[in-house]
Amino acid sequence: MKSIGKRCCTMKVNRIKITDHSSIDPMSDRVLLSPYQGCTHRCLFCPANDNFLEKKAFLLFNESNELTVVENIVEILDESLLKFNKKVRVHLSPVADPFQPINDCLKITQRIINVCNKHNCPVTISTKAILPKSAILLLKKNVDPIIELTIVSIDENIRKYIVRGGGAPVYEMLEQVRRLSSMGFRIVVRIDPIFPLINDNPEKIEELIKNVKGCGAEFIVTSVADIVEGALEKEKEYLDSFSPGLYEKYKELYVYKNGRMFHASREYRLGILGKMLKICRAHGIMLEVSGESDLKNFEVEA
Repeated sequence: MKSIGKRCCTMKVNRIKITDHSSIDPMSDRVLLSPYQGCTHRCLFCPANDNFLEKKAFLLFNESNELTVVENIVEILDESLLKFNKKVRVHLSPVADPFQPINDCLKITQRIINVCNKHNCPVTISTKAILPKSAILLLKKNVDPIIELTIVSIDENIRKYIVRGGGAPVYEMLEQVRRLSSMGFRIVVRIDPIFPLINDNPEKIEELIKNVKGCGAEFIVTSVADIVEGALEKEKEYLDSFSPGLYEKYKELYVYKNGRMFHASREYRLGILGKMLKICRAHGIMLEVSGESDLKNFEVEA
């Protein structure tokens, strides 16, 4: 265990190494890679930090604020891509922001992009942060980069309520959309997830969509927040601090359970996603709904 200094972190870091390649599936067309296990953004109802993955590393982060770093993840990826007989897309990162502050020091994300460039593999980046110049230069050399920028609300106060551990302010993210789009990157904006009665105001959603479209985003990705079993009770006081009685409203809304995950009612999800679809059509931008497997026909039903 080691503490990391500088601006990025004065926090404990648990350094581990892996000895096999089992986390990288050669049969898949996509590699999901998380340089950091644990995320200092601490987003509301984050499945990873709420231990949905049941990984020791995320439990360690929740209990002692200790991030886990796989020290040899770059070497493992390099060796794995060398053995593949096809090009795969590497996605950074499905569960923890690859550009959270610790990366300012360790720069593992940039090293991963560099390996992808070496093997001519496309990269997708998902982040709530501002990309450093070193990462942008590497992405410019990538064969087919996609940059996904998460902006959960046009309202900065709401954004900070949801992304309570950090992330970039709304105006900086919008400027980043404009800047990266003007450089020729494909930009996806994730208004994701939607939290009922928090960031689901249709007028504010439309204002955000209008802004990101004007800044050059190509399409929107969204979904409605799911809640890991036990997480709702843990956040009772926090929810009620946003709006008195919000916890009880969530209890009434989140009644459908699938495994360890609670989903908002089908009626709510159809309603808000249908509204977002109409807004996107009105502004000439595509909408992709992620993770709502039981709502494949929502466009028709909405």
